[in-house]
Amino acid sequence: MRTLILSALWILGCDGLATDPAVDPQTDDATLGAPDARTEEVQVGAPDAASGSAPMEVPACDAPLALAVAPIRLDFGRVPVGEVQVLALTLRSEGGQPIEITALDLDPPDGAFEIDAQRPLHLGQEAITVQVRFAPAAEGPRVTTLHVRAERAGCGDHSMVAVALSGEGITLGCPRAALVEPGPLHVRVLGIVALDARPSVPAEGLADRPLTSSWVVLHRPTGSTSSVVERISNPRAPLDAPVPDDITTPEASFVADLAGRYLLEVRVGDAHPREEAACPEARAQLELIAEPDQAIHIELFWHTPADVDETDAIGSDLDLHLLHPAAADFAPSPWHCAYDNGAPDWGADGPDGNPSLDLDDTNGAGPENINVRVPEDTAALGGTYRVGVVYYNAENPTEGTSWGPSEATVRIFLDGVLAGEWVRTLTEASQLWEVARIVWTDGDHHVETVDPMPEP
Repeated sequence: MRTLILSALWILGCDGLATDPAVDPQTDDATLGAPDARTEEVQVGAPDAASGSAPMEVPACDAPLALAVAPIRLDFGRVPVGEVQVLALTLRSEGGQPIEITALDLDPPDGAFEIDAQRPLHLGQEAITVQVRFAPAAEGPRVTTLHVRAERAGCGDHSMVAVALSGEGITLGCPRAALVEPGPLHVRVLGIVALDARPSVPAEGLADRPLTSSWVVLHRPTGSTSSVVERISNPRAPLDAPVPDDITTPEASFVADLAGRYLLEVRVGDAHPREEAACPEARAQLELIAEPDQAIHIELFWHTPADVDETDAIGSDLDLHLLHPAAADFAPSPWHCAYDNGAPDWGADGPDGNPSLDLDDTNGAGPENINVRVPEDTAALGGTYRVGVVYYNAENPTEGTSWGPSEATVRIFLDGVLAGEWVRTLTEASQLWEVARIVWTDGDHHVETVDPMPEP
């Protein structure tokens, strides 16, 4: 192959040439490339230097014009009225020859489809992507054809590719929430409840759209702080470090931290926003009844007005205490069940006769609880079980001040039934409140108030 260097070239009667002011005809030569090249660029100099020069593209018109379009069918599927679905077309010049897309026309015209591209489009070595939008304004199927027209300047030829477009406008319905266990469910306090909304179904016509499941607690016993989580990290301490709920899964877990009634609700949704009131079937409720499963069940929770967020990592600390009938007072001893002796051995009936501190909260509002499965006969022991609360820590480490007064609530359940509830405001650290005594004999299970709430 030889390279021809042109220092001057005159062209007469040729249309389509444009002047390029960046080329100096006195100094710029032109190189005519290989004879099999599809397009040659020639720098053209005029005999008169003042006339400037012009670049000229000489297309290889003997090669066929080849336009490739992919895919040749776009099916947008079922799209809710008022929403938009976008799909892409790829346009490519086979062989990389320069061509222009001069028309992107719909036949028949259809306002539900829109081509997001300017005209003309220039194709060369690189492919380009054209976005096609489908936005139905009414229900029903829509079908049209997109005609893509390509031309080569100077060759007088063109190519046309047809792309089938289809889609269906639908009225957006509602997903329907459903539960594996619709309830009501009776569970034990601190029992792990498996929540499962897998029977929920998507809105009609949107079976391919994934559902989300958001759980909320609509009602709970006063003092409960438990929340719905994805799963429990440690079943032995179910409220410690749970994994946060993932709304993309239909399953979750919940722990009833206090005795009483809970009402949970799952709200299923998809990627389509709706007015909540328009889709009542997208919600399903589950009632839980949490019941103590031990003979003596004692709960403590508290509220400290100065602590604006009682669920965070800092807060006041109140402690629940239970004394065996053999204990002399609330001083630490083997007969004293509290934060520093959460599972003492009280002997007589083996493990079933021992108390256990199953919840101990140190930084907020509780709850705490102590349980005894098989209490001893208090008449035979010559005393009673005694219940107390101590304001253990009132220090606010962030502010360097005291948390101030805290309102404590104690509930005692005997054989699963609420036997008494007491409320008292404790004002300072180390303050002791002896709440009540528990009498447990063969024919008598009851509580006796020791220090009632002061009269207003």
